Amino acid sequence: MRLRLFSPCIAATVVALLFAHGARAEVTVLPDNPQLHYTGRIDFSVPAAPQISWPDTSIAANFTGTSLAVVLDDQLGRNSFNVFLDGDLDHPVVLHCAKGEKTYPVVAKLNPGKHRFLFTKRTEGEDGATALKAILLSESANLLSPPPRPPHKLEIYGDSITSGMGNE
Repeated sequence: MRLRLFSPCIAATVVALLFAHGARAEVTVLPDNPQLHYTGRIDFSVPAAPQISWPDTSIAANFTGTSLAVVLDDQLGRNSFNVFLDGDLDHPVVLHCAKGEKTYPVVAKLNPGKHRFLFTKRTEGEDGATALKAILLSESANLLSPPPRPPHKLEIYGDSITSGMGNE
């Protein structure tokens, strides 16, 4: 007579728990979330995938959590973006896009608590459009009220030199 310590159902459950132990759930923020602050010329004709084509177009948000990633779908694979964290404008995380839909990790080891990001396009419209598909935050994280809009607006008329074309 053989003694079974586990039934097949219990064994399958134990194996599933062991595999799941290392995995972490992420919070997915969709692009139409009202806590995201968009600035600039953005094509919202498909709310689930707004198209960003123009330089310095930006998305800002306040959030909790310890990690941040973005899911982008780049038309040509030639665009780059700055991600500024917690107001540090001197040390952006620079994302260089590949063609198609990809997940781009931004930061994985933030201190727990409140944070903010500012996501800006570095490249020109001739480099194609990029669709924002999602923002991924660490498990149990969430978006907070959006950052306030600046009190003043400045509008400059000019050509590509005025806008800083090629300054990098």
